[in-house]
Amino acid sequence: MITAADHKIPVTLGQNKGFRIFMVLFLLWALIGGLLYATMGNHALFQLVHSAHTPALDPVFYYYTYVGDFVVIGPLLLLVWLLPRTYRNVRFFLLLVFTQLFPFLAVQGIKLLINAPRPSVVFGDADWFHRIAGLDLHTQLSFPSGHTAGAFACFTLLSILLPARKAVWGILFFILAFLVAYSRMYLGQHFFEDVYVGSLLGTLLCALLYLSWERIFRKK
Repeated sequence: MITAADHKIPVTLGQNKGFRIFMVLFLLWALIGGLLYATMGNHALFQLVHSAHTPALDPVFYYYTYVGDFVVIGPLLLLVWLLPRTYRNVRFFLLLVFTQLFPFLAVQGIKLLINAPRPSVVFGDADWFHRIAGLDLHTQLSFPSGHTAGAFACFTLLSILLPARKAVWGILFFILAFLVAYSRMYLGQHFFEDVYVGSLLGTLLCALLYLSWERIFRKK
């Protein structure tokens, strides 16, 4: 756990090693994901991930996908705010709220505007489409993925807050966010383009909102 004794909030994002590590991995994902999308296509990528299921992984991703939900993100960020005294102030609380709320609102707005069908509507009758017992498959508002955007926004912020001596955790944070994106396709809840755009929105909006917060509150 990050403590007040070993951490100060960075003056700029560029000076934060944990965030730089996270962003290098994110940019690689953005590049490789974009190339795969351009060459293989949205549906083929979804089928590739979704059809690679096993009985052992079904319960893992069934529960892990909630890492991108407020039921996990909310308590996690509340702990970040409450435990280190460095962060226990109104300004930092506003940072937590804005970096998570704005990506959520952006995603919900796009969802309502586009109202794209979910994979279960498009491929629900295909013999390779896998249904997990007890999983409620949604049918609408597929694009983009809210769980993915939430996970990337959360772990982007946590990478920003990493002290220099724990910068390597940026690798772990990216993997945790990426696995949420993977889980959404594995479970049949989202297409590749849904999680790809969700990851872009979550990461970039969080970073931009942090910069805005920094400009408003840093000198006060």
